[in-house]
Amino acid sequence: MRSNISAGALLSLITLATQSTACYTHSRDISDEEFDRQIARHQARQLPSRVDTEIRNVRVFDGFCIGPPTSVFIKGDRIAATGSKADLVIDGEGKFLIPGLIDSHLHISDLSGLANATSFGVTSVMNMACRNYTQCAPLRNVPGMADWLSAGVPATGPGSNHAKNMNLPDSLLFHPGDDPTETLANVVSNGSDWMKITVEVNGPDLASQKALVSQAHSFGIFAVSHAADLESYNEAQLSGVDGIQHTPANRPIDSDLLSRLSTSGQFVTATMEIWRLGFGNPALLAATQGGQPDDRKAVSFDIVRNNVVALRKAGVPVLAGTDAVGAQGPFIIPFGLTLHCELQNLVGAGYTPAAALRAATMLPNQYHRLGDRGSISPGLRADMVLLNSNPLEKISNTRDIARIWVGGIEYKDVAKSALVCDDLLNQAPPKPIRP
Repeated sequence: MRSNISAGALLSLITLATQSTACYTHSRDISDEEFDRQIARHQARQLPSRVDTEIRNVRVFDGFCIGPPTSVFIKGDRIAATGSKADLVIDGEGKFLIPGLIDSHLHISDLSGLANATSFGVTSVMNMACRNYTQCAPLRNVPGMADWLSAGVPATGPGSNHAKNMNLPDSLLFHPGDDPTETLANVVSNGSDWMKITVEVNGPDLASQKALVSQAHSFGIFAVSHAADLESYNEAQLSGVDGIQHTPANRPIDSDLLSRLSTSGQFVTATMEIWRLGFGNPALLAATQGGQPDDRKAVSFDIVRNNVVALRKAGVPVLAGTDAVGAQGPFIIPFGLTLHCELQNLVGAGYTPAAALRAATMLPNQYHRLGDRGSISPGLRADMVLLNSNPLEKISNTRDIARIWVGGIEYKDVAKSALVCDDLLNQAPPKPIRP
């Protein structure tokens, strides 16, 4: 997706992390010509071919623990049964094999973003908005890069923060009285994988949210809601939406809402990292205090973290997502690295390293209804990351990447950045990877 938002509007969006809008921006402002050049460069690349492979002497993370040394086989784009024929044998040297990571909330709009995510072992990305279906299409099924799946045009109300801050044209808004069936028919006919509803002041009312969720289910897809303050969270839960994006930063989640969330089967993608970056950067924080009613303004990262602790204790499924948008203006929310930071945030909220890894592997596979990834098992996609160090001993060891496979193709440009998560608070944006 190439943005039709002006550069000025895009920059203003970047400074919204600590408002209860949570998302910085939903697309990267590159020209059509640059987008086409990225496509041409990628098509001209000599991608490694898929080779039937045996990875020997690796210790596999099964979602809960790491097993003794064994062999894992790749045939085509799938993990194959033990003992399968292999044309290439790799010595894993006793290293640690985990499933490819899944970022359950970001905004990638070009191949450079896909390349950056993939270089950090993120092999599937859940893009949370597409407002130009023609421009989104080339990001799907790119060989050798992270698998890109996406929501369609979100249901965003006129006069809402998202509508104003993103300069959305009237044609992309969901108005009172609009037909939810027509809205969903458009989303589904354009190949979107799920429906997104933007719940905020002047967003779709609760009745409209319920109707949109119902229609999404009738079309055979699931629905998620953006909800970044407690009031919106409550509405989203009552709507019956399948998943809620973000974590309230203005108030603690009350016991009644926690109880409803814990029994409803709804999941949450917490996106703690976007809040951490917002609250941790004084310049960013200073630019984010307008545009929301006072009682919905974000207050502190402690509220975010405590709310995730409460969700964990209540047994609400929490997925790992970042709300990353890449390098924008004076700030950066990079693809790939931020997911590793989010795993650290989850451990900081009391999750074990194994549970944090499940939030970026098994749980997204389940709740995003993917069905073919998230574990290292025969028949599933050969999306895997070989680590030099044990991630169950220290979750930051997920950064210590030796090799990456995406759909059975080894991705050679493994990220070697020495940046740590705290460096993101003040660093200059790096140059994007040329796909």
